[in-house]
Amino acid sequence: MSISLSSSLSLLIILQCLGTNPVDSTAASFFNDPDVVQDWIFQMINIYPVWEKGIFGKDIRIRVNDEGVDYRHVEFQNRFDTDASCRVFDAYFDERTRTYRNHGTVVASIIGAGGNNAQCAVGIAPEVILSSCTVVGAPVLDLTARDHSYPSYKLDGIHISHNSLGNIPCRSKQQADMTITFPNSNRCPFTHRPGSFFSFNGTLFRGMEHPCDVCDFPSVEPTAACTTAVFLHCQFYFEVDQEACNSLLDQFTNGGECSFQSVATLRSSVEKGGTLGRNEKGVIYVYASGNNFYDGDNSNFENLGRFPILVGAVGKDGQHSSYSTGGSSVLLTAPAGDFDDVDRQTVARAGGGCELAGDGTSYSSPIVSGVIALMLQVNPDLTWRDVQGILATTSEPVTHTVFQDETQMRNGAGLVHSNLYGFGIVNAMAAVTAAETWENYGPERLVTAQVNNLDLTITDDANTPISTRLEITNAPIFVENVEIKLRIQHLTRGHLQITLTSPDGTVSELTPGFIPENGQDAEWILRTVKSWGESPEGTWTLSIVDKVPGDLSNCADKAVRIMERGRHIFGCNSMEVVQIFHDEAFMETAQNFLDLGIEEGCCACNSGLFCDDTIDTSICFEAVRNGFCSDGALLPQLNLLGLQDEEGTSLREACCIFGGGTIYDDPSLFEDKLLGWELMIYGHPDPTRTAAPTMVPTSAPPTPAPSSGASTLKTWALSTLGLVFSFVVIC
Repeated sequence: MSISLSSSLSLLIILQCLGTNPVDSTAASFFNDPDVVQDWIFQMINIYPVWEKGIFGKDIRIRVNDEGVDYRHVEFQNRFDTDASCRVFDAYFDERTRTYRNHGTVVASIIGAGGNNAQCAVGIAPEVILSSCTVVGAPVLDLTARDHSYPSYKLDGIHISHNSLGNIPCRSKQQADMTITFPNSNRCPFTHRPGSFFSFNGTLFRGMEHPCDVCDFPSVEPTAACTTAVFLHCQFYFEVDQEACNSLLDQFTNGGECSFQSVATLRSSVEKGGTLGRNEKGVIYVYASGNNFYDGDNSNFENLGRFPILVGAVGKDGQHSSYSTGGSSVLLTAPAGDFDDVDRQTVARAGGGCELAGDGTSYSSPIVSGVIALMLQVNPDLTWRDVQGILATTSEPVTHTVFQDETQMRNGAGLVHSNLYGFGIVNAMAAVTAAETWENYGPERLVTAQVNNLDLTITDDANTPISTRLEITNAPIFVENVEIKLRIQHLTRGHLQITLTSPDGTVSELTPGFIPENGQDAEWILRTVKSWGESPEGTWTLSIVDKVPGDLSNCADKAVRIMERGRHIFGCNSMEVVQIFHDEAFMETAQNFLDLGIEEGCCACNSGLFCDDTIDTSICFEAVRNGFCSDGALLPQLNLLGLQDEEGTSLREACCIFGGGTIYDDPSLFEDKLLGWELMIYGHPDPTRTAAPTMVPTSAPPTPAPSSGASTLKTWALSTLGLVFSFVVIC
């Protein structure tokens, strides 16, 4: 059923009433699987009424992109499709440790472990058909991991693509490597007093000292005991001491700064699957939001576009898990546990047997993939957008009690969204009930507006935000996803708090600020789902404030332009971590082999054992022995050695962390500015109104004031099956 602005909240209330959970149900009421420790999870997501109707995800096909899945395990018996899998799909077995990589098997178990087999515990959708791609966490990865094509690989074999993975560009330092200073603090800034012990993964730890008890304020050179206390305090109690811990994120981050990696090729692959998969209804992409909340992480720092469903996590108390990465692009949450929860999910163990899963959005997101399988069983005609719409309007909003959640608000369509929870905790019965009678949204509509040549200076002052506005008129649609493209230059871009306010007054915090990130992408794309169901008509306001004074360096990397040309996702920070450019002897040896053509002559011919006549076999053997070949291909890091920009600058020279150059010859000429931005509003038609072929602009010309910019270009576009037809009016 299509949802109007006035009826969305009423529908949500009705569905919640229909989905009342039987109090006395347990997993044992349905299955003979011995371990039912996750009954609390089944209760929280209201799945028992779905199972009572005999809905178990039958014949819905889910691919798990992960470390590989042990397809031989009894939990997946007769329900694993090797033909729909990648060429490398099995769980990796380490001969040295005699153990398996288990993450992918755990994820698959949560989604669809079999029922009534007297083994372990049952999955959310125990009758789904699973497949696998080994794309992370193993020495030998499928070739689709190299070019990021795995999300769209063998599209005819999947309905749902599950991804409990992601990049972590900003990593915390190890405790032993930390030294800190306290900015402008004459008193202890840490207000939370947890007591003399803390719990982690069900284990009780004692003797943890509070920073206020071991640190001197003011202090120029804190002691090792002080540094340790601060580090541990902010790891475990970031939620409740965010103000103090945020001020130290620059110092907690490995390398002092980081760079969010380009995901353009991965994004394109997801978009391909979202437009062409399932007979053009779109593959449903489910992603874990991440486990780095205490590092200041945000779901928008790895934006794969509007297609993925991003899933956060809650603990056994139904509150935000302290690790769960939030953001305006998080659609919903599911239970996975928190550090101090004892009960875990019982899951299949690679190699046979069972074990308890850990914490993480890796284990909350497969719950949502399982629920989506139940939805598709009752209504296989749902598009990827309809699935998002059902989850947005049927999830259970959470009353947050741990700290004040300033991102939670009710939008103009009556839906409650929070960066911590999305639209709430998944409600399986409400989602399936809605899916049974859902009327599809219809063709996707796109409204765009942009302003160029703003040249707005971003002041280095947290009390002086800048803002710019775009006006949307004659756009008869209901909002689904909203994206903005920023053209921005800033030497520590992660310090910027960026918010977007809709005409209904819904405020989306797109980035939180405080992060020591120095990306210089040509376009920075950010996403929000917070305005779902609203009308787009009216004034949209973009606001930017620099939350942290100063920059971490005077260097703006040229490397991003070189890597875009070379189609690599490795950033300078990644190369810093692997130290690819630090070992001169390694570089010289690698360059010699590259000059001999080992990529074509060695790596591609069975690891150098059987080569053609283009190169000597002994050289191939040495290349393999030196570790330059992996899985029939040249190590991706080595490809970086040959990349240059149009002026002949090498990637090593372009990375400032290696003493390279800048975008400008004189770093002092680099000014922090917003150069322009584009607003992209995706939605579905308002059936009560007729779509206009063009959108007539009504905004005034740009004003010279540094705090605002007006629209200079507006577009009304219709997008169906990925094809966009635009009618542009220049004013």
